[in-house]
Amino acid sequence: MRKIKNFKINVAVSEVVRAVNKLNNVEQASQEARENISCAVRYYLKFLKPCVIYNTFPKDSLILENEKDIPQNALAKTVFFAAIGAQLEEEFQKNKAAYGDDTEKIVSTIAVESLEQSKKFAVRLISSEADDENAVIMRPVEIAPENYEKLNSLIDIGKIGVSYNDKQLNPKHSLCGLCYWLASKKKVKK
Repeated sequence: MRKIKNFKINVAVSEVVRAVNKLNNVEQASQEARENISCAVRYYLKFLKPCVIYNTFPKDSLILENEKDIPQNALAKTVFFAAIGAQLEEEFQKNKAAYGDDTEKIVSTIAVESLEQSKKFAVRLISSEADDENAVIMRPVEIAPENYEKLNSLIDIGKIGVSYNDKQLNPKHSLCGLCYWLASKKKVKK
């Protein structure tokens, strides 16, 4: 089992501006709105605590409920949890209008983008480990909530500040995914 905490997350202000514009159904935000978003992004990035934990299992040792499309040639599977911590949401709850009417949209966009980057970080680590074993991984799939309890007993998600109750992960900006390992095709030399 591997655990990595507090790695770097880069949330581009331009991506947040684009997302807020789309949510507000406007083509281009005013200069004041862009400056406000830029300040908000810089402020809220301090509260991100990205973390991942994962473990790899032989293909037949871990059977999950509602697991679909299992590749016949799978060698193993890696289950991962990713989260960005609860501090971002806690800070937002202290003053929901700190950066105007769009504060919730800004924080939500930061959270979604940060969690996606955390997931990609986990997948890169898993892919590197698979490569060391002459394997490749398939695109990650999300794991159904009915499996969280079983996985919680196999992977100590508390080590990254994540908990499970009522078929939900807490904090709310957490996810659980799965990568299948496949044998890599060796290149034929001419």
